[in-house]
Amino acid sequence: RAASGGLSTEGGLLHDFGTCETGLLRGRLLTACQGETLAVADVFDVAMQMFPAVAFAGVNSKADWLQIAVYRAFARESLLPGADLNASDFYVALNLLLERYNRNPNYVSYLVAGNTHCFATSTLFYSADARGPNGTQSRSGASEASVPLATWVGALPVRPGEVVESRCHGTLLRRKSWSGIGYCDAALAGKAFHFSEAPPTS
Repeated sequence: RAASGGLSTEGGLLHDFGTCETGLLRGRLLTACQGETLAVADVFDVAMQMFPAVAFAGVNSKADWLQIAVYRAFARESLLPGADLNASDFYVALNLLLERYNRNPNYVSYLVAGNTHCFATSTLFYSADARGPNGTQSRSGASEASVPLATWVGALPVRPGEVVESRCHGTLLRRKSWSGIGYCDAALAGKAFHFSEAPPTS
């Protein structure tokens, strides 16, 4: 189904894909889905709030080329702003989304410098750190933020007594100073999830 001469927006797509009929949504999420106003971020927010003792984690490149390409194509087809989205604008949008998720105590993020799309299906999963897709092969800029991606993911799920921290490599900047992709959002810095609860007993 088209809207305004193009593709539906996010809420329309979720509705048209049959998400409302899966039985996975209840209450306000189901109402939003039926009204075509539901966003994927709404679902993640509710899930994080329902399971506060579980760490939710996201891995992204600061300028994921495929996400940018898909967004541009979607914007062109739906006659919406964003057809000329660039890496800097994408990173701004990504940081704003991560700030939303970051309001949940159990959310952490790992950002890799560069434009790589999807590490899990590539050998880059083992060579990447926050400095870039081949960061582990470089000694320049090494810091706590350069914990290898594979090591960071390997700490999930977080076990009792353990901790996982958000990672990003770059100068910490507040929103008013954001430019390019070489920085890290100061609002996300230092975020850590500590699992201090004892495991359930049978």
